[in-house]
Amino acid sequence: MAAQAAGVSQAALEVAVEYAGEREQFGRPIGEFQAIRHRIAEMATSVEAARSLAYRAGAAIEADADRATRLASAAKLFASERAVEVADEAIQVFGGAGYVTPPPSSATTAMPGSRRPTRGPARSRRTSSPPCSSPCA
Repeated sequence: MAAQAAGVSQAALEVAVEYAGEREQFGRPIGEFQAIRHRIAEMATSVEAARSLAYRAGAAIEADADRATRLASAAKLFASERAVEVADEAIQVFGGAGYVTPPPSSATTAMPGSRRPTRGPARSRRTSSPPCSSPCA
């Protein structure tokens, strides 16, 4: 589920970057404006962090590490929350068009809106991992 959420984040980022390069305002692409560049940079950072944690959890599962369950739970929580945040940011890059007109077909699955890509509320995912017996690292 963490990998799925990271994929949703990546797709939303790609759609936002593409749109920012195509949409012009004041005679230049909106992707050249600092506010949009900052937004996209934060989105890219969230995507990379979610992907990295998902990879780390996967490696722990393959190695049958004691911390695999905790890392998998953390990855699922983090990646699912970032997916919604990145999708919301992508909608902001689209501006009013993100709310009024139908998004491009590639964005349909990339921007889940208020849907969470995993099951259950975030609070239940926070409490589903076993407590750490040593520093959680």
